[in-house]
Amino acid sequence: KKAFAIFEKCDDEYHKVNTESALGLNLLFKGDWKKAESYLNQSAEKALDLNHHQIALFICNAAQLQLLQGDFAEVENLLIQANTFADESKKDWIKIQISYYWSLCLLAQKRSSVAVKKAEETIERCKKINETRFKSLILLVLADNCIQQNQVFEAEGLLQQLEEKEASENFYIKGSIATLRGL
Repeated sequence: KKAFAIFEKCDDEYHKVNTESALGLNLLFKGDWKKAESYLNQSAEKALDLNHHQIALFICNAAQLQLLQGDFAEVENLLIQANTFADESKKDWIKIQISYYWSLCLLAQKRSSVAVKKAEETIERCKKINETRFKSLILLVLADNCIQQNQVFEAEGLLQQLEEKEASENFYIKGSIATLRGL
């Protein structure tokens, strides 16, 4: 909030959008979804008005909240919009993030085969640009799918693969592995 107050005073709209989105994500993770929605939607709208180079990212951030709330139609609508802007910007890392959330959305809807296909496409895109963070997150999606399909050994293989390269440095991955094993 302090950073947001500073940007309010400096009248720098471009950076204010970044701060608004970050504040919205912070509120999202704290569970204040109503305020988060306000900040995330405002940042996406302002990014559009400013023709911000990360419009796709701000729209994708807004989709995260809808995913948590289970509004899958709105998630898909937002991700389609984000994907359009990502195509225009030619930024593969944003397309990877969009595909990650799309995979989660599909998996949450029990559309396993489509979710797996989207996840595998995303892993290939990650390999092309040497993106490791989202590749690990996508492997979590695949492991979750394996668990939902009662493919416990396959899930364990994916989780071990993640542990070997990522878990000691990334507490989110480590916690997600523990959660999946608890299922």
